[in-house]
Amino acid sequence: MKNYDFIASQNNIYFSVEVLWPKLIFALVATNDFINLHKKYEQAIDPDIHIVNVRMFQALNAEG
Repeated sequence: MKNYDFIASQNNIYFSVEVLWPKLIFALVATNDFINLHKKYEQAIDPDIHIVNVRMFQALNAEG
């Protein structure tokens, strides 16, 4: 609390973030296109490390 220079309860500290939903949805759709193009041009399969990383990104965004 000292870093943010305000007085509040020490037990219940909440921070918030504004999420731009259109940009988030666009990012999720665009990453699906990336996966399709990557599979097409690189003859990649689903366990490819790049595809796994993109799927993890999508899962984390869909979760929160």
